[in-house]
Amino acid sequence: MKSLSSPCFIIVHTLSSSKHILTVVSYLSSSYLWVSSPPIEGTNHMLGPLPPPTWRQDTLRTPLALYLELPPVSSHVHESVLTLVTYQLTHSYISAFLLRRLFPHHYPGFCPETKLNWHTHVVSSVHSILISTVAVWIIFNDKEWRTISREPADIVERIHVYTGALGLLTALAQGYFIYHLVMATVHFKVFGVQTLFHAVSCCTYIFAFKPFFMFYARQFLLFEASNPFVNNHWFLKELGIRTVVPFRGYPT
Repeated sequence: MKSLSSPCFIIVHTLSSSKHILTVVSYLSSSYLWVSSPPIEGTNHMLGPLPPPTWRQDTLRTPLALYLELPPVSSHVHESVLTLVTYQLTHSYISAFLLRRLFPHHYPGFCPETKLNWHTHVVSSVHSILISTVAVWIIFNDKEWRTISREPADIVERIHVYTGALGLLTALAQGYFIYHLVMATVHFKVFGVQTLFHAVSCCTYIFAFKPFFMFYARQFLLFEASNPFVNNHWFLKELGIRTVVPFRGYPT
């Protein structure tokens, strides 16, 4: 049995025992704002906090977006690229650096396939925390989204609505989905066909940039809030820790 006295084990245990708390809090805060906030006159077509660079916009990004019939992509492709690069750096360098120091007696002995799985779970947790934070940020800051939320349900408008903040959220998610697809393709022998199919299906989320159902991106992506707890559960299981509270009742 592994020792539970290490601070990193205590932290992982605490997070694992709090599964879905962040999701519940996020939805409660959304409901509170919907009910209690005063009406907002008009709409504010809010731009994303990361404005697109002007470099070759007319010759590269805009024609590509028009060719794909995804006009908002030209304003958000840099966010997806930045996210993809960040996740790849996390996978290749930051994750290994942290794991060596958090689990010095376990990580060095892992086989390459196990290390790969650990790195992808670390990136998954980073992505989930980031995307959930941005989704909650939208609740408080995207005035146009909040205005449309209070109006009588107009299905057509909600299906095709676009705001800069929702575009940012969608772009960040797409960056992770591309990373997921790359990992599933390059390491097909490790992850298998089911992971590849999952990655391909996730990448179809890019069609939200038509825009199509982008209004519901915040609600949909808030489900990512539970992933860090699921991943912590996986970490503990991989370390052979099954006597703490989250594992009671699970088979050994």
